Amino acid sequence: MAVRSPQDIYARQVSSSRGYPIWTPEPSSQLLSYRPEGLRIGDVGVVVPENGNFDIFFNLCLPKDHRFHQVTGVPDGFNPIELNDADIETIPNAEGAGQVLTGPSVTRVESDREPRNGQSGATGYKFNLSSNEGGILILPEGAESHDVRDPRPFFEQACRHAAAWYHFAEEHLGRIISHDAIYVITGIHKARSWSLAGYHNEQRNDDFSAQFIVGASEGGNMAAGYRWQTTRSMDWRIGPFDGLGIPNQAVLIRGFKIALRSAVQGVPQRWVSFHLSPPSLRSNRRDSGDSWLGNVWRGISRTIGVSNDGADRSAALASRENVVRIEISRIPEILPVRI
Repeated sequence: MAVRSPQDIYARQVSSSRGYPIWTPEPSSQLLSYRPEGLRIGDVGVVVPENGNFDIFFNLCLPKDHRFHQVTGVPDGFNPIELNDADIETIPNAEGAGQVLTGPSVTRVESDREPRNGQSGATGYKFNLSSNEGGILILPEGAESHDVRDPRPFFEQACRHAAAWYHFAEEHLGRIISHDAIYVITGIHKARSWSLAGYHNEQRNDDFSAQFIVGASEGGNMAAGYRWQTTRSMDWRIGPFDGLGIPNQAVLIRGFKIALRSAVQGVPQRWVSFHLSPPSLRSNRRDSGDSWLGNVWRGISRTIGVSNDGADRSAALASRENVVRIEISRIPEILPVRI
């Protein structure tokens, strides 16, 4: 049996309508231009399965001469999407302080404020795990969310340039990736501090419990004040270490994934499909799934000149996976797109 990475276990267990959980939320130390803000809307790249880092290839919303693009370059046909503040919906307190996200196998037993190691007022969170796998995300200071209001320009770019994006990643950046791996970020949860954990044990019936203790940080170094105590071995991470105290830690991302036709088995030659995973947090956009899908379809149809008759349109809500899927047929020059 292949060994599964902490990112794989954690993401499968914690994933929800809020977004895809990232095992490495902190900004890359190698990307100086990204350190103050972290991941942002328009980032195009892949989640590295081994360490859970989001490897950024380029950003659809940054100009070609941006400091980041001067280092990485941009793919052929690059045409930045211009966004202003009104194009982004920001919710400062999307997650309250002390929010805990877990998988279905994790039960939060209790919280307490007993003094620990001389730290008056330290808070503890206790968990029991009922299966052989579990995942936990703790946001001691909450999180804010950022989502693009209109994702259609991002869809259009993906339709027109997906092949160039993969060519850029492989030939220019030297990445070895499958042709169903590239992800476009259109929404993000950012936090000032976090702790996350992933647990896997082949012995399904073994009892397992974990306790997370929140104490005082030292100079913004959360790792100095946060710690885990567990009854079994568990992968966990705590951050940040930089002490900046700003919400630049990308704990959850939202968007869509792009696949080339060769990577999609059994997909009709002239079909394209979009999958948004998960859908927007905005309730007013989910009150009527059919209406929302229709608006997206009409926008794409106008953009790329697709007729709106029944033969060309196939749209459905996959409620079980909380995924919105749009399929467009009879477009030979557009590459399939999927989650």
